[in-house]
Order: sequence, then structure tokens, then C-alpha cells
Amino acid sequence: MRCKLLAYILLALLPCGAHAASPQEQIKLGVRFVVDNFGPQSGLANFGCNAESMAYLDSFITRQNAVIKKDAQTTERFVSLFGSFLGECIVFSYRGAWVVRDEGIHVEVRTGDMVNILQPFQKVARRIELGGQDSLLVYYRDTLPAALGQKTPAK
Repeated sequence: MRCKLLAYILLALLPCGAHAASPQEQIKLGVRFVVDNFGPQSGLANFGCNAESMAYLDSFITRQNAVIKKDAQTTERFVSLFGSFLGECIVFSYRGAWVVRDEGIHVEVRTGDMVNILQPFQKVARRIELGGQDSLLVYYRDTLPAALGQKTPAK
């Protein structure tokens, strides 16, 4: 019950009036919100760009799926928050960069002559829609390093 109540409280606090902010500013606000609000409840000493934090957010989505999928606006807010956090962790861990285009925003990671386009918001949306079979933890810890030819992010 405590987690369900916390999820409803968090919904009331989500940054939704940031429409005048640039996409990059909105991402930074979303990341700060996730760190400030989910970090303490996670019980992790070092909540941030690491596998343990991704595992916590993955389990949060599982536990709170009914609340997260309550309506389109709520789902969109969680996709925005967790997508911002995931994307920023990709930027940090894999030396990527946010790119804003007319068709949307994504993260680009260069590997040699290739540019890998990653969609953290779509990844979170799929995780919410499809459940644990589309794990954020597996994506961050296993799939990305294999696809990018890089080491697994440090703990």
C-alpha cells in the first residue's frame, strides 16, 4: 500500500509545467526528479547511472504497473521521467549525446564510424507496455554494451 500511495504522491509532484523549457532542460528536470524522489526510496547508497538503479526502476514499473498505466497522461509522465533518466545514463555510461530533431529526441552513441541511434523514451514505453520481458536492466547492462562493443557500465 505504501508504494501505491507513494506513486500517487509522485504523480502530483511530476514536473508538468515545464512546457517553456527546452527538451534538454526538461530532460535535466526529469532526471533530477527521478534521482531526488526514487533514489531515497530505493534504499541504494549510490542511486544513479548503474545497474542497481536500473533494476530498482524496473521493479518499480512491475510493482506499480496498474498505477503507471492508469491513463495516458500518467503513462506519458512516467515514460518522460524514466526515459530521461535512462537516456542520461546512456549518455554518461556510453559517451552518447542527446540529439533533437523535428521527428523527436534521441541519444546518439558513436562506435568507430557508426552512429547508433537509441530511443530511451520508446524503450521505457515498451517496458511499461510489455512488462518484464523488455527489461530496462537487461537493456542497460547487457544489450547496449554488446550492441555498442563496449564494456558493461561500472557499478
